[in-house]
Amino acid sequence: MEDEDEDRGRLLALLGKVAEDFNWRCYAFVLMGNHYHLRAETPETTLSRGMRQLNAVCTLGFNRRHGRVGYLFQAAAPGVRGRRDGETLQREDRVFARKAEAVRKRLRSSPSKITE
Repeated sequence: MEDEDEDRGRLLALLGKVAEDFNWRCYAFVLMGNHYHLRAETPETTLSRGMRQLNAVCTLGFNRRHGRVGYLFQAAAPGVRGRRDGETLQREDRVFARKAEAVRKRLRSSPSKITE
C-alpha cells in the first residue's frame, strides 16, 4: 500500500463509508507501511463486522488492481474495549501523535516509500 496514493485514497474513502455504515466515530487514523492504527468509538457492537468489511473490501480491491493474492495488512492487535478515563485517552493521543510523526519523518527522508 505504500506506493500508491490512489490506493491510500481508496482506503480512506472506504473507512469513511464503513464508519458511516456501522455508526463509528473515528478520531484518528495512521497508515503505516504494512498496517494501520485506528482510534474509533463504536456505540453499537459493530467493531468486528466493520473491521472485517474494511479489511476484506480493501484487500480484495488492492489485490485485484495489482494482480496479487493474500493478506494486505498484518494481523490486528486487540482493541481496547469499554470506557476509558481522561488520562488513558491522553496517553492514546500521545501514541497516535508519535506514530503520525514517525510517518512524517519517513516521508521527509524518503517520499517514495513508507515502511516500518
